Amino acid sequence: MWDKRWKDIPSTEPSIGNTVSNLHSKGFRISILTKRYRSSVGNVIKWLDFHKIHCDDLLFVYDDAPKTNYPFDILVDDAPINFSQLVHPRIGILFNQPWNKNFTWPIRIDSLSEVINLV
Repeated sequence: MWDKRWKDIPSTEPSIGNTVSNLHSKGFRISILTKRYRSSVGNVIKWLDFHKIHCDDLLFVYDDAPKTNYPFDILVDDAPINFSQLVHPRIGILFNQPWNKNFTWPIRIDSLSEVINLV
């Protein structure tokens, strides 16, 4: 999908670039950490630009290292496995998706704009 039809991959919400910019203007450092195939990196960057998503850090992970190995205070993710090694004072916010609805997690969002009200 990322190799041929990256423009067809929808964002999780309309105007997501504005939402990310708003979070950044509130003092959040925006780091995007994503596990992708090396061949998709160029199109992932094009997709981020297409949706006007700008970040301070863009990290591509190619191995199975957990996201908790990376420095952050707040993790927003839709994959429950990324919260398995999360310890306080770090905060994990689960982005609701059909594949994680049966996973029990105390902090969930439907929109990235909800983050500002949670922290």
